[in-house]
Amino acid sequence: MKEVTNWMSYEDAKNRAEERRNICRGTIGAFLGAVIGGVVWAVVMAMGYFLSIIGLLIAFLVDKGYALFGGKPCRAKVAVLVVCIILSIVIGIVGGYSALFGQVYDEAAGNLTYLESITMTKSEFILDCWLGSDLWSDAEFTSEFFTNAGMSAIFAALGCYGVIRSAHRAAKPKSVTNEQE
Repeated sequence: MKEVTNWMSYEDAKNRAEERRNICRGTIGAFLGAVIGGVVWAVVMAMGYFLSIIGLLIAFLVDKGYALFGGKPCRAKVAVLVVCIILSIVIGIVGGYSALFGQVYDEAAGNLTYLESITMTKSEFILDCWLGSDLWSDAEFTSEFFTNAGMSAIFAALGCYGVIRSAHRAAKPKSVTNEQE
């Protein structure tokens, strides 16, 4: 009889652990994983590389963040993972180009006088590149930007396909057959 009560207490503990899982906490963990993955993507992009393995790393970090923060394995998990992976790609692209804009500023700052260099800081220059400059009207830049964004999305999709697929399979309700009853 003691074995049955231990088994029941194990089942109770397992059920309570399942009840404590929460989509909101899992989303916070997935978001933190996306930020870390986006920073890695930005660093690699600033070095001039596009690697699909970074997409796999992003998916792993987002999935692991969701699990570590106690995310509930359900259909909403797939949506959270997809949104956080897209967010991570955006962080990576913006961060990578911002680093490249910063390198342009550093190269130009070497040729400026002191008075010219104090008129605009590096962060103001980067912000001006994103928002205020005529960079977006330059066909060569926009073509390169959207090509790189598309390549990033494709590599991330290739890298995270398995993680999203396994999360989708885990979220599907399991059917009960007559043999198991």
